[in-house]
Amino acid sequence: INAVANRAAGKGYENEDYYSNIQFKFCSIENIHIMRGSLQKLLETCEMKNPTMNQYLNALDNSSWLQHIKSILDAAILIARAIEVEKKNVLVHCSDGWDRTAQCCSLASLLLCPYYRSIHGFRVLIEKEWLSFGHKFSDRCGHTATSDSKEQSPIFLQFIESVWQLSQIYPTAFEFN
Repeated sequence: INAVANRAAGKGYENEDYYSNIQFKFCSIENIHIMRGSLQKLLETCEMKNPTMNQYLNALDNSSWLQHIKSILDAAILIARAIEVEKKNVLVHCSDGWDRTAQCCSLASLLLCPYYRSIHGFRVLIEKEWLSFGHKFSDRCGHTATSDSKEQSPIFLQFIESVWQLSQIYPTAFEFN
């Protein structure tokens, strides 16, 4: 439903009629507003005073933070697998192209190319996928006094969290920790 509404607004996804042999995959990664709410719930979970393990785990689950990280990583794995295993071309974008797109493409690149798992390569990856394509760091991170709080969202933080998760699973694949 969101994709159709975005398409009507001039955003969204490509018209399948213009492409032959195309496969659409919607990865169900939530928008910036849902992610902002999820981070808020995660922070509230971390600030709980003396919770039991059950209370903590329930609050963590209710934040959906880890489910969102999983969705982002699943999308990156889907992209990497399509490129590496299936030898397919992949076109990736979210509504505007600077949030979920940067997350998924940079993580897929990290999975596919060891260079991006080096310190220098990681810097290049962030410059290439985030800075060069215009990720709205100031808006998303709320770095200025004039930042609209409705534009803030933990998009880059989720990327860093995803990288950390991968580095914990494959510690010897990364030059950094």
